[in-house]
Amino acid sequence: MATLRRAVERARQNGLIPPNGAISVVTPEKDGLTVDDNATAIAFRLAGQHPSKTADLLGEERICVYSGDNYAYEYFTAAGLRDSGGAVRAGIYHYTTREEVDRLLDAVMRCR
Repeated sequence: MATLRRAVERARQNGLIPPNGAISVVTPEKDGLTVDDNATAIAFRLAGQHPSKTADLLGEERICVYSGDNYAYEYFTAAGLRDSGGAVRAGIYHYTTREEVDRLLDAVMRCR
């Protein structure tokens, strides 16, 4: 999905994705795979911030995201992230506009 690829690229350009450690993206891409056209969500953690706190801050900006294991109990357990809150999950679908992605990324940058 081109919108998700743009979101990931913009996050990289703005320093939200490692190597600076400000955000960890929890996707297959982290394991050497690439974001493909079928991906509809991105999961992430801000360094030093519990995922539920990030979700609350984004909610205050009227951005709907979820935090926790997002029904991926086994994955988050194996990744060692479940006990520390899982991740924040943002859906980016075919009807999500570039402006909405920019709004999400701008809000995530303010949460740091």
